[in-house]
Amino acid sequence: MKIIILFLLLALYGCVKFDITEMCACNEYDKLSCTGVFYCSWNGSSCVDLECKYKEEYFCSEPLLTYFKCKWNDSAKICEDHTYQCSEMTMDSCFSFIFGMNCMWQDDKCKPQDCTQDNNCNPLQCSIDQGKCGSKIDNLECSSRSTEKCAATDGNGNACTPNDKQECKEYRVLSSSCSDYEDRLVACNAMCYYDTKSNSCIPKECKQITKEEDCRYMTLDIPSLQAIPCQWSNGSCKELENEEIEKLQLLDCIKYGMLHYTWQSSTSKCQQCNSFVKNPNYAYYEELMYGIEFFKLLSLSVVLLI
Repeated sequence: MKIIILFLLLALYGCVKFDITEMCACNEYDKLSCTGVFYCSWNGSSCVDLECKYKEEYFCSEPLLTYFKCKWNDSAKICEDHTYQCSEMTMDSCFSFIFGMNCMWQDDKCKPQDCTQDNNCNPLQCSIDQGKCGSKIDNLECSSRSTEKCAATDGNGNACTPNDKQECKEYRVLSSSCSDYEDRLVACNAMCYYDTKSNSCIPKECKQITKEEDCRYMTLDIPSLQAIPCQWSNGSCKELENEEIEKLQLLDCIKYGMLHYTWQSSTSKCQQCNSFVKNPNYAYYEELMYGIEFFKLLSLSVVLLI
């Protein structure tokens, strides 16, 4: 069996709460796992940081599988380093903001973002006012806006949003503290959890999930940039402990441990990593969380080829 593991941007660290800005160092992976990890390469004897020349055609032919760093040369039958341009992007990959691509889809083509297309507006580079896309602006002047015309962002991480008192106020698009969302119930429940007992906005936890269908493999504590592994058990959603993750079989090890644990085929065990590196696509979000830009989390995918 050949296992191909594609982890899309959710890098984990820690015991129960995992830092999504970090991931296992490549030298933690054995050959089986290393082959499919997007940021590593198997050089014939060990797992090393990504080097395109070692990637097989399958991984090199799909830009996303190497974070848009490699391209397959069909004539030479080799994988090469490559800097992608917007014109090379498909519609699905045209909006890959998090990979440093600043593109938009227009006239059935992927083009450089110019902040003129309302339905192709990059919130990292453009302002949005009443659904209209434009260049970045310096002052939103939220207090002068009516509730009906409040919705706007400046392209720099600030937004005009109505609070629960229907006042148009300026907020950071993302905050590092759940308490900053307490006057906006909808925003609180999107980023955190509103506790009706204490009337406060608090970090998300697995136990707050009351339906089995909502208790997926993890819940995201976005303000803290952490992911928490969750599993439905005995009628409730519970947080997985380190000891439980280490006992998981191959697929569940990948699913719940992601880039904090590795599956060791030689011992058939789910093993916690000892060394970590910064996720190159998330490292700068530690700063962005304090109000520089807006970002969108992508879900992970696990692809199996037998």
